[in-house]
Amino acid sequence: MTAGSARHAIEPRVSTKATPTGHRPADRPQAIADIAVHIQRLWEPRMRRQLLAHVEEHRGDGIDPMVLDALRQLR
Repeated sequence: MTAGSARHAIEPRVSTKATPTGHRPADRPQAIADIAVHIQRLWEPRMRRQLLAHVEEHRGDGIDPMVLDALRQLR
């Protein structure tokens, strides 16, 4: 895999009516659910703990609101 293809693989889908996060408002609940599933299935427990500690320590500053909503689903 080349550096260019790796970058392309993680870019969000963007529609013409997308929000700044790349999701249409109607997609938001599904996007939050997908983020929660991704974190639960693919992140190591250590990584999840570090993210939760960061969110708690910094009151969520710097974290996308959809990620914060996804983390609430995991608690």
